[in-house]
Amino acid sequence: MDVARYADSNGGDFNLTFPESWRYRNYLIDAFNHDMPYDQFIREQIAGDLLPASGIEERNRQMVATGFLMVAPKMLTERNKPKMHLDIADEQVDTIGRAILGLTLGCARCHDHKFDPIPTSDYYAMLGILHSTRTADGILMGNVNVSGWKETELELDENTRQQVAQNETTTKTIEKELKRRQKEIEELQPTGTVVIDDIAAEKTGPWRKSKLRPNHIGSHYLVADKDKNELFSIKWKALLPEPGEYEIRVSFGGGDGLAKKAPYIVRHAGGETPVTVDQTPKPAIKGMWHPIGKFTFNAKTTDKSADPNHQKGVYAEVELSTQGTVGFVIADAIQIVPINASEGSDDKQFDLLLVEITRLKEKLEALTAQKPVISKAMVAADHSGERLGDMHIRIRGETNNLGTKAPRGFLQVASKTNADKPNIPTDQSGRVELANWITAPENPLTSRVMVNRIWQQFFGRGIVSTTDNFGIRGTSPTHPELLDFLAENFIDDDWSVKSLIRKIVQSQTYQQSSMVVSSSDTTNQFLRRQNCRPASAETIRDSILAITGELNWAQQESAVESLGMYAIATSGKRDPSLGKTGDLRQRSIYMPVVRGAVPPSLAIFDLPNPDLVTGTRAGTTVPTQALFMMNSKFIQDMSKSMSVRVCAGNDDVEMMIRELYQRILIRQADQDDISKAQEYISGLIRNGKPKQEAVASFVQILFSSTEFRFVE
Repeated sequence: MDVARYADSNGGDFNLTFPESWRYRNYLIDAFNHDMPYDQFIREQIAGDLLPASGIEERNRQMVATGFLMVAPKMLTERNKPKMHLDIADEQVDTIGRAILGLTLGCARCHDHKFDPIPTSDYYAMLGILHSTRTADGILMGNVNVSGWKETELELDENTRQQVAQNETTTKTIEKELKRRQKEIEELQPTGTVVIDDIAAEKTGPWRKSKLRPNHIGSHYLVADKDKNELFSIKWKALLPEPGEYEIRVSFGGGDGLAKKAPYIVRHAGGETPVTVDQTPKPAIKGMWHPIGKFTFNAKTTDKSADPNHQKGVYAEVELSTQGTVGFVIADAIQIVPINASEGSDDKQFDLLLVEITRLKEKLEALTAQKPVISKAMVAADHSGERLGDMHIRIRGETNNLGTKAPRGFLQVASKTNADKPNIPTDQSGRVELANWITAPENPLTSRVMVNRIWQQFFGRGIVSTTDNFGIRGTSPTHPELLDFLAENFIDDDWSVKSLIRKIVQSQTYQQSSMVVSSSDTTNQFLRRQNCRPASAETIRDSILAITGELNWAQQESAVESLGMYAIATSGKRDPSLGKTGDLRQRSIYMPVVRGAVPPSLAIFDLPNPDLVTGTRAGTTVPTQALFMMNSKFIQDMSKSMSVRVCAGNDDVEMMIRELYQRILIRQADQDDISKAQEYISGLIRNGKPKQEAVASFVQILFSSTEFRFVE
């Protein structure tokens, strides 16, 4: 996931959540658990949506795999959209280069690579393939300056597909009947009445549609939730039939939990009048409408925003906001009634229609609840428009500075001599051909880069220490023949990662002690001993949770679904849950990775920046790590939890100490360990601490020890 620069949010200029990115995360986990051949693993991530599939399950898995191209940070508010698309494709080419090929391809965007034999034409040959791929497009939140990304529905089995079709057919029939009944009830309103529903109003803020409460106009009403991170407002504008005095009525349904001081503003001939409304009681007029006053409207204006035909006439304007409110705020519709108008119907006829409308709405709600859930995923796809095809070289990398056209293709330096140019269909991006070239056994880089990454996991350093750069500026392999041998075996074993791991851990080299030091090889370049190194952030946290019995082993889904659209608001305000990740108990791999707000328990132990491809984590030992182990609530809670477990029904301090050494440090405590521990615990007890707290303090010392936090 470090290499795939995985995250659960976009980061960058507009930090929105990726609610479906978890599917790609779980794809990665499942692929390694099931030992998916590495060449297949790469092909699916680059071109899974274009590959043949034997069934729905395989098809959906391959679609999810292309999340690799989707989860990168993007500048979604870039107004120069051609530049944005170029930058996104550039990031993808650079990621494929570093992650899979061990090359810094992004350097060739502006000029021929200064160190490696990669001409600009080769870079744009690959860029054309990714530029022909849709990963971010369209308009988000109705703002032409904000781009989004497409979430694609995954395929359904035949039975579920039929259920969905039947549900949709029934829903359309009921919606048609409901619309007819609503029109009838509108015709029963007082003569000259004007009704403006929420769908025709101007809105700011992410109002939520709802149908939960009865007695509303149209198919839904809008809700501003209790915990509002920003100011919501809605403005209804109505063209009235003639000047005069009118009564303004508003609809909000009523009920517990609603705002008791909802601020409305009515703009009329005499200016502006603020009106505060308690939305908790049921509206007085037919259970639908609450009158907020009588106002005169006589101004002759041309209001383009109120009327698309730019009619001159008398306009009324009513605005509702969430300023100073506590509780939910409902915005449904307004009704503007001439003062001298006669009511259009008797209450009995109105009530019968209201009952029928309520019944139809309940049926729609039941159908919505019964509708099979259609899962979505972040899936790449080929473009079908003008962006599909070969690209012009951009001189100095500038979007509008066009050079000669570079036919789509691959790197010459990693291809066979005199290799034929790829035959990419004109109606496809070329990602299938790119994936096949990358995973071809004769490609000298793909297998070696992966073998090197696996080797690094077991020795703390790769055979090539610059795991993301096999180029001239990278380091030379310490054991080139070994790297070649392992790469050949990797391919011969059907690209099996588990087979390679088995070969490494069964070697005498891996099984060496880290205690022996050679005076002739102080840096251990020739692996005369095992390397002692800091454990990863995830290993430390998960080990503590597992030892204390607090770890939730279950596979998780979205880590950011509860955050809503914004992972971090544009104002910089964060959801309170992002400051409480210490309370989470799932495995660290399922923790929320929000760009700009990585959990402190992981970040402080060198979790890398998720914006970048990171093949080698920093291995720091700094004071802040010790301070975290001493002072964080998470470590203190875990120490107390462990103390409760060992103290339960056990009064023998020595036995507790032996158990703690075995559980935490996975070794027997020697006599010196026991003596020092007894002295420490007894001293705390003598100073007035309860035994359980004293033991918890000792547990925290063991968790904080170098022996616990380092891999020997």
